[in-house]
Amino acid sequence: MHTLNDVMGVCLSRRWFAGTAGALGACALLASSPLFSQTTWFADQVDQWGIQEVVLHSSRSYANPFTDVTVQARFRSDSKDVLATGFYDGHGSWKVRLMPEVQGVWTFSTISSDPDLNQKTGSFKVGAPRAGNHGPVRVRDKYHFGYADGTDYFPLGTTQYGGIGGDLRNRIRTVNQLSHTSFNKTRFMLLSPFVGAVGAGPFETGTDGKRNYKRPNPVYYAQVEASLFDLQALGVEADVIFFVPYDRTPGGVSSMGAENDELYLRYAVARLAAFHNVWWTMSNEFDVHRVQKDWKKLGTLVSEADPYKHLLGIHNCCTAFYDNSEPWVTHSILQDITLQRLTSAPRNNAWLELDQRKIGKPVVVDEYGYEGNNGMTWGSFSGREIVEMHWAITLAGAYGSHGESYSGGGSATGEFIGDAPPRLAFLKKIMEEAPYREMEPDPGASDSSSPLISILAKRGSYYLIGCWPPREVADWNLGFFGPATPSRPQPLKPFGGGITSPVPEPEYKLGDGIFRVDLIDPWAMKVTTLGYTKGPVQKFRARMTPGIVRIVKVDRAEPGAAVGDISQLGMGGRGR
Repeated sequence: MHTLNDVMGVCLSRRWFAGTAGALGACALLASSPLFSQTTWFADQVDQWGIQEVVLHSSRSYANPFTDVTVQARFRSDSKDVLATGFYDGHGSWKVRLMPEVQGVWTFSTISSDPDLNQKTGSFKVGAPRAGNHGPVRVRDKYHFGYADGTDYFPLGTTQYGGIGGDLRNRIRTVNQLSHTSFNKTRFMLLSPFVGAVGAGPFETGTDGKRNYKRPNPVYYAQVEASLFDLQALGVEADVIFFVPYDRTPGGVSSMGAENDELYLRYAVARLAAFHNVWWTMSNEFDVHRVQKDWKKLGTLVSEADPYKHLLGIHNCCTAFYDNSEPWVTHSILQDITLQRLTSAPRNNAWLELDQRKIGKPVVVDEYGYEGNNGMTWGSFSGREIVEMHWAITLAGAYGSHGESYSGGGSATGEFIGDAPPRLAFLKKIMEEAPYREMEPDPGASDSSSPLISILAKRGSYYLIGCWPPREVADWNLGFFGPATPSRPQPLKPFGGGITSPVPEPEYKLGDGIFRVDLIDPWAMKVTTLGYTKGPVQKFRARMTPGIVRIVKVDRAEPGAAVGDISQLGMGGRGR
């Protein structure tokens, strides 16, 4: 047994290969070359929440080394005992990876059906984590998230379906997009770039060009891993979506069969679970698979195969909701198209999110619409609409994921071209300044039941009140909304309906004390302090929609600042 201090140790512990699939492949080829063919290689020191990689070689031949050989390694420290499953990486080499969660001395011993891979042992040291590595994200305080080291994590997600596993140009574009934003999570489909395509991708192909679902493609996974390291350097979590329902070709990736589905999951988890920045999503839009998979069985498989219990959920489309109370699900994922529909009622009250919170898990709205011009309802929203919807989701105690879908052009350097990203970064800043993990949706803080008001509050001390634009009820104005037309007027009918709007001056229960009142413009990204007020109750109607009123308890008003009822501070009356 040897540690490869001069070569592999440099690659693994120094991470020279991070972000460069070619260098990663060079390390792998070196480890499997004849010079090292009878040796077990591992780094003698790694970082906490980094990656230890034990490389093993066998001289034996197999018809299918991916399925004919089993290999595991038991890693032990004073306080941890981890059984990790290995995988075949090509060129006669197998690998077992560990994400060490504690510092100190670790040992390992391998267990394999191949005598050449069995009972290999070694020890190594785990030091402090690298700067910026806070460990994997976990559920914290029931509805929220935090890093393993205790650092807060406010998810601000985006969507780049094919950008992680695609060709080098797409991967560079993905990294460049994220490097210019405040997004700290991105979603990608492990199978997406190859839906309906022949060859390449996550599986090896035969001479006939058909994929062999029992033989994963190590080169493709090495490219994905290089991107995961790039995302780590940016502080971005990678949400790995395993399945997609979009490949309608017979025997396509959406219909590999139950046995192949399980083989695929086991291989992917064995390779990727040691990356501290991965999340798992079982499927995109699970409910539109033509033949439903046993999601409970597959989700449980992933949960049990992952030694580190990364975050795990399943994404819906528009025909059904998954039972997110099942124990393998760590957080609820929603696609909320109710925010998109043309409706007689306001779309901004995020009632689905409020309902989903009832099961007691964090709610992540991974899709609510895309800023863009792609000709589809879901992909033709303005930046203003995206920002308004994301704020509505946030004030419902949930977390949103942005998306962009522009056709016919884009940034020459690869950045997002829409107007929403900087304004969502502003949202994230506002929320991180707030005690958001202690705040709850609190409609009871107001006497109004209007859906044009959203309240997220730490009752008695901190309030974020969303004020949404009124929308006309479509059935009252027959002259404009039918059946009347200008050329075919209809007789007048009794006036009814109206405009959906809050009561003239809703009452808000603040509690006793002095409060600072700020007006937040989510589009202009501007915060204006209006002055100070006193509890326990205030009445006002916002004059700016969409807008956010922030009310924060303070010890005293600033000298010379305006003090009075909120309606006297510019929030109410007729305005000028």
